[in-house]
Amino acid sequence: MDNSSSSDLVSVVSVLKYKSKNAQQVTDKIAVEAPLEIRVNGVTLATLMRTPGADDCLVRGFLVTEGIIRSLDDIEHLDFPQIHQCLVILKDFVDINLAEHQRYLPNYGSCGICSTTKSLSHEIDVAQAGSFSSNFNSIDSSSLFGALNQLNEQQQAFKDTGGIHSAGLFSPQGDALHLSEDIGRHNAVDKVIGAYLMAAKSVEFNQVFLLVSSRLSFEIIQKSLIAGIPLVAALSAPSSLAVELAVKYEQTVIGFLRPPNFNLYHQGAVKVSYE
Repeated sequence: MDNSSSSDLVSVVSVLKYKSKNAQQVTDKIAVEAPLEIRVNGVTLATLMRTPGADDCLVRGFLVTEGIIRSLDDIEHLDFPQIHQCLVILKDFVDINLAEHQRYLPNYGSCGICSTTKSLSHEIDVAQAGSFSSNFNSIDSSSLFGALNQLNEQQQAFKDTGGIHSAGLFSPQGDALHLSEDIGRHNAVDKVIGAYLMAAKSVEFNQVFLLVSSRLSFEIIQKSLIAGIPLVAALSAPSSLAVELAVKYEQTVIGFLRPPNFNLYHQGAVKVSYE
């Protein structure tokens, strides 16, 4: 899991609980949600509604999966002058039109591409798609099920609240590399991608697969393709646009991963075998 503890992700509140027609005053744990303003070269790029914790990973992952930078080497300086604000300075050689990436409303936990000026044609920024490594060309179901078990075991904030998403990057053998939780499913994806980049800048995303506890929406597939991830799996269903985008770039997509079952929506670069 990322470097945030479960206590950072959870708040305790007093609630009136009704059960079997009886009311009782009890305490309950709920997921923390708070804004994070990201300013790049003096421009407010976005305000993410996220669960605090691993914000350094979140910002770096967001900048990569939004196509603003190609690698962490594009960043000259990154700082958090306030708990809910991140200031980023890009290196002089980075040529980017920040206005195209600006979001004029808060980026809520349930929405990945809302309020941006870019249209769905942003998929043309998928630079890494199609360069999937031949070294990761197959996976068996036991690796997928093993990855899911690890994800479930580490979802402490979800166990506490029932209201938070998780995402993980795994090796082809199903070994966990990085895991994160966040109230926004796309934030959780950005956090694990950012964590992986920070761990080793020479990482090869075409050697790993992504597993999420949520449904698979367009923005999650888009983010994973921009990073260059050849296989994405989810506990729930994909959307039509998500499948269309994955098919276009030959990304393998799995939904309803619930041992011993799963749905294979598209068999792309990575072939799936059932054991």
